[in-house]
Amino acid sequence: MMEVIIEFDIPDEIMTLNKLPGTRWAAKKHRARKNEWLNAAYYAAVAALPGGPSKRRMGPCEVWVSLPVWGQRTRDPGNFTLTTKPIVDALVLAGVFPDDGPEWVDEKPVAFRVIKNREEAMKGKVIVRLVER
Repeated sequence: MMEVIIEFDIPDEIMTLNKLPGTRWAAKKHRARKNEWLNAAYYAAVAALPGGPSKRRMGPCEVWVSLPVWGQRTRDPGNFTLTTKPIVDALVLAGVFPDDGPEWVDEKPVAFRVIKNREEAMKGKVIVRLVER
């Protein structure tokens, strides 16, 4: 069973369903933030799995995402799909999977690494673990 770890710096604020854009300006900013996440995950996947798309192809995988967060408050992992969706989309664009359907991707709930202060959390790494099924 193959396992790959992909790490990258937090490219922008972590997106949650609790902070959905309510205005046209906020929606535009959200799209830009989503693209930052997609680009960061894409380039990290290409670096972690060198070679062309055919060499990056993996079989069906469990996808585990770990995010650095600050503060001890309770978090609902389901609210972080706005952050994890661009990561999975980037894996498809990088050629790791042909698509992000359930036959290829089994996305697990987000894990949180609690860091004591905001500045350190923003310097933390996003960790994506792919485990072939």
